[in-house]
Amino acid sequence: MKTDPVNISRIVKKNTAKPKGSFYTVCWIQDEIKGIEIDRITYKNVSNAIFF
Repeated sequence: MKTDPVNISRIVKKNTAKPKGSFYTVCWIQDEIKGIEIDRITYKNVSNAIFF
């Protein structure tokens, strides 16, 4: 069985680009933020949420 590496990093820039290749992204918002935009959909007042 082949195991794929997992890359965990903080989102520190205002904008991020999609990586090349076939990847999945999971965003865990721990503290309240004004909003996050994913695929041109804005989610407002997000705290303690997970986006897949």
